[in-house]
Amino acid sequence: MSTGLEPPAALRHDGWMTRDHDLTRRERELLDAAQEDDISMNWALEHLGIWPESDSPRATAEQISTAFDSLARLHERGLIVVGPLVPDDPPRWGRRRKTGAVHVESEPLEAARQRVLDVAARHKDPTAWYFAAWIASAS
Repeated sequence: MSTGLEPPAALRHDGWMTRDHDLTRRERELLDAAQEDDISMNWALEHLGIWPESDSPRATAEQISTAFDSLARLHERGLIVVGPLVPDDPPRWGRRRKTGAVHVESEPLEAARQRVLDVAARHKDPTAWYFAAWIASAS
């Protein structure tokens, strides 16, 4: 019995969405990982096979742009959201938040791309771009 909430059969992959979305094996791998947990940019590039961990900690602009081309394919199909990681319950005035749940706040893909490129190019810490944007499953 269908609840009406399931994706069409043509979109199913391993119990959820992607089949027949014209995705590469690496894009499917990234999507599967995003269904498990939010993914930082360095892990996204690794899942996509663009940036091996043995490379320099600072990704090139070309590597980042290539990754965002793949992310765009997933994003346009409504399979992922990309954006900053934000707290679910921001701290109130005068109270410090020690820990708490967070989520990826969706933003235009071009804004995320530009922020990651800017951080990778200008930040002193060569790993700061890892956390300049996050990827989460849209489901």
